[in-house]
Amino acid sequence: MNIVRVYPLASLPRGIGHSFIYFTPQELPRSALVEVEIGRRKVPAVVVTTEGVESRKSALKRADFRAKRISKVLSVSPLMSESFFALAGWAQNYFLISPGFFLKQFVPMALCRSTFNVGATLNVERISPPPPRIRTAIGTREDRARLWINEAREALAKNKSIFIITPTAAAAAHLASLLSSLPRLPILFTGDMPSARLKRRWEEVRNEKNGAVVIGTPIALGAIRPDTETVIIDDASSPYFWQRQSPHLPLVRVIEKLSVFHSFSLWKGKRIASLADLTSPAEITYVSPRRNPHDKPVFSLINLRQDERLSSTFYRKRPFPLLSRESVEAISRAHDKQVICFVNHRGYGTMLLCKDCGTPAVCPSCAIPMRFHKDTRILLCHHCGFRKPLSDRCPQCGSWNIEVYGIGIERVEEVLREQFPHRTLLRLDADTQKTAKSKEILRKKFLEDTNAILLATEMLLEDPLITAPLLIMPSLDFLFTFPELDLAQRILRLLGELADHAQDQIIIQTFFPDHAFFKAFDRGDQEGMLREELKRRREAGWPPFSLLIKITAHLPAPEESRAAIERLANEIKKISRDPIEPIAHKAYPAFIPKEKGRFRHHLLLRVDPARWGQENGYKELKAILLSLDSSFVIIVDPLSTL
Repeated sequence: MNIVRVYPLASLPRGIGHSFIYFTPQELPRSALVEVEIGRRKVPAVVVTTEGVESRKSALKRADFRAKRISKVLSVSPLMSESFFALAGWAQNYFLISPGFFLKQFVPMALCRSTFNVGATLNVERISPPPPRIRTAIGTREDRARLWINEAREALAKNKSIFIITPTAAAAAHLASLLSSLPRLPILFTGDMPSARLKRRWEEVRNEKNGAVVIGTPIALGAIRPDTETVIIDDASSPYFWQRQSPHLPLVRVIEKLSVFHSFSLWKGKRIASLADLTSPAEITYVSPRRNPHDKPVFSLINLRQDERLSSTFYRKRPFPLLSRESVEAISRAHDKQVICFVNHRGYGTMLLCKDCGTPAVCPSCAIPMRFHKDTRILLCHHCGFRKPLSDRCPQCGSWNIEVYGIGIERVEEVLREQFPHRTLLRLDADTQKTAKSKEILRKKFLEDTNAILLATEMLLEDPLITAPLLIMPSLDFLFTFPELDLAQRILRLLGELADHAQDQIIIQTFFPDHAFFKAFDRGDQEGMLREELKRRREAGWPPFSLLIKITAHLPAPEESRAAIERLANEIKKISRDPIEPIAHKAYPAFIPKEKGRFRHHLLLRVDPARWGQENGYKELKAILLSLDSSFVIIVDPLSTL
């Protein structure tokens, strides 16, 4: 009989431990995959250690618990490389999450539903692995792809493996098609594949004898081979690399750390450099020439303040013109060419407001304005999904004088149907395209129809194959209203990525044509603007010169969540610390004040990143954070401070 210690691949409450003891008659190697019982749940787990029961007999007799038997052995072969155990230990200290829950992000759940042979290439010996090196390639998607092809050819020539990680399955499929001319076909590995195909791909990756080219989403790294020399993260600035749901991991940061434990070189492909990249410019490679005014796509700004129809709006009370005269003329000239119209909001409008009492229609669960969807005549919360039928009267004062404000994709579609009744209109948003198959059919229909106009939300950025000669953005001005720390990086990244979908011309309508964002993008000097931002951040001590930690309290009443956050802030203030490394803390209400009926307040901490990453760094602070109950959510290096 053997005693095994395992990491459950599941989310566990804080305070109950990270590893659990079970027994089995079978001798299992480290990283074997098993199924165990926790409470009333059966969850997959990886084996950490195995030892004979004789060596632990006396300890087991004194224990105040009864060890359970392992429910099922799913795979006797090691599931993950040893580097992932080191990475999980680092993640436990850095992100304050359990090692098993962290490892779950790299294990397809398809492998955990039945017994499975995970392959045997983990026994391949690594000979003199190269020291890890992290570099950034700046350029268009096509130019980056040429660099990745050269890297893959070099790896295969040495019988080494290379992993190319993309933010979405569509981007992975596109890159796989571009690299299909390699001596060995790339292995496509994405988390949305059917279970049977996922298992086959896992075996293919593990059993390839002479090096492999693997292209996939981050979950493919769970099958990383010992002979992997290079990992590439393409479109590394994509928000899809930051997990919005628990455990809220910045996956690019995780892969950077994996390169240290696994000893591979890392490339990060981006459209524009980030603030963190500019702190080490020696590691930046520009694979595309710098932009000049004669490059394509041509960048055009439409000043809405000069539209005579706008000036008459205030006096004649006519509807606001969503498309300027120049935009309409540009679409008319492209009568035999595809057009993309980028609209960032779903629905018809962003807010329904009573003009008599000023009461907006808000979600009862989240307390944020609900979006009006004209197609279905409903009000929908885009955060939690709550919906209700549209009422013609204000629920507060009973007035009939209610108005829809803001620009949504349905409203722009309505205007385009009136202006261009003979053109094909297609929509790419979460309301109309819910499956990968429907998105593929839409893409094919759009690219084959030279008379088509595609209205798209940010779902457009997921599919690199969708391009058009003309791309129009009716409104981006709303982005400037968010008090977000990373606003500059986000807008410049968005403009750069949209440029990859425009072949000839980009038209942006704005009330602020002299804004620094537009000027920087027009002259191809995005980095100049970011360097100015970097100077300000260095003086203020903000990221990348510090690390942010956001703690959110979720409690039934607003005063309860605020009081809980203030008590936590006062407790942290009492920590004795080095005065040259202060912890900056600020309590404030969340931008979305409610979630699932509970009110939210944030506490923002600012710490030294090097010290935080040390095993004993900020020991008192980490102890306080780990003692918090489940009503608190801790996010290290948050995507948003709101």
